[in-house]
Amino acid sequence: QESNDPPTGKTLAANDSANKTLNSQQCQPNAENVDCFIISQKAFSDLERRLPQLQEEIKNDKSGLRSMQRELAKLEKQISAKESTLKEQKELSRELQMLKFGQLIDMDALDNVESANAEAELEAEMNQLSKECNRDIAAVQKQQVELKEQYLGITNENTLILKEIAQVKARQLFLKREMQREKENRNDTRENSAQKQKSIYNYEEERKQLQSLVNIQAERIQNLKTEIKKLKRKDGHIDISAIQLLQSQL
Repeated sequence: QESNDPPTGKTLAANDSANKTLNSQQCQPNAENVDCFIISQKAFSDLERRLPQLQEEIKNDKSGLRSMQRELAKLEKQISAKESTLKEQKELSRELQMLKFGQLIDMDALDNVESANAEAELEAEMNQLSKECNRDIAAVQKQQVELKEQYLGITNENTLILKEIAQVKARQLFLKREMQREKENRNDTRENSAQKQKSIYNYEEERKQLQSLVNIQAERIQNLKTEIKKLKRKDGHIDISAIQLLQSQL
């Protein structure tokens, strides 16, 4: 049975094997100028058995070819449909751009503009946060100045109280000295003299202590005034440790 279908790989291999067998047994008789082939019975039987296999292979190859052709036609149809849809979408996009903007839009340029807008928005947000932080810092600095002024006022009050205490102490010492003087008039001259010296010494010691306390308070007031002047200047440094030290000493 002959077939016009293209030979497969297996078919070609079988044909080559058969041709080699035939060529090996080819002869040319002297009587006639015609090629003749002599095939053994075994080779002929092998060819007969091989023939159905080749026909089955041809049949399978034809079936596979038809399946591939159908798949190819299906893919070509899908590609054509997608190309048609893409073409319609592009045309619709162009129409919408012309209606909305009056011109075609460069999408790459639009992406760059959006990126630049995002960066500008981020920078504006950072600037806003920076302004808010600066306002908060200014409010805290103002509050610290107010607290310094309050501490200064409290220190002045304490200084006045200390002065009053010093005056009271001086008055007490004066009265004590007067009482001691009266006692001296009633007691022995030696004893009165010794007691008088002791009273004078105690009075001087207490006066020195009060004077030292007043000097310390005056120095604290001067330090607070210096800190407040620093705070009132632009970008002044706030010495928090000085405030805490004054709090512990008041």
